[in-house]
Amino acid sequence: MKPIETPFSTIFIGFEQAYIYVWVSLEYKFMYVGMTNSRVGTLGRANQHLDMRGTLRERFLMEFGLDIDTVSDLRLYSFPLPKSYLFFSVESTYREAVEYLVQKQLLEMISQLSVKYSIISRVRSNERTRNSRIRNLANEIIIQLIKNLPQPNETDQRLIGRIS
Repeated sequence: MKPIETPFSTIFIGFEQAYIYVWVSLEYKFMYVGMTNSRVGTLGRANQHLDMRGTLRERFLMEFGLDIDTVSDLRLYSFPLPKSYLFFSVESTYREAVEYLVQKQLLEMISQLSVKYSIISRVRSNERTRNSRIRNLANEIIIQLIKNLPQPNETDQRLIGRIS
């Protein structure tokens, strides 16, 4: 029996830290974009998403008619936002703006990726999406996500070049 290695690091700690995260499954070809500033970080947020009433669980059931437990290759990519009060405070519009732009860009480029993922999360726009710093953060996240997706190919690499 091969063990499952689960590395832990400060990336999952949410004290004065906020994250954009993306759930990905190659098997079911879906992505789910989210954000958190929770003290328990993305690992704690993952627990909430996978709980019986979790948003990811409910969205997956809605989209595929299956329980999320059937997914054998579920991955969570976490992207720390700058250590700035703008992102980790209770006020969420900056985090929500990055989250929105990440999902919007993914939807726009999905047809160009080697795997045609469906996006099952829901996000909302706000006035902060016009902020150049927010746009740059979203671009950085998209580039790193595409670089680290399972089974990237040359098409995906060329797409990264167009974002930079």
